[in-house]
Amino acid sequence: QGIFVTPNHGCYEQVSAQIRAILHRYSPLVEPLSLDEAFLDVSGMEWIYGDPVDMARKIKADIRHELNLTASA
Repeated sequence: QGIFVTPNHGCYEQVSAQIRAILHRYSPLVEPLSLDEAFLDVSGMEWIYGDPVDMARKIKADIRHELNLTASA
């Protein structure tokens, strides 16, 4: 009864690169864990983007606006 969809790894990699580009706007220190996860070191970035919670909200908004995807932070 299952529906099987052929994966499109090229598309996943392209979107992952787009998300990483957004993350790099906020910190030069981005450590990817997988195609859809990464850690950011935002130490010292508060003077540019506000506190880390505000920064996370901005990142999520950028991903939503530019890629029409939902992100968690």
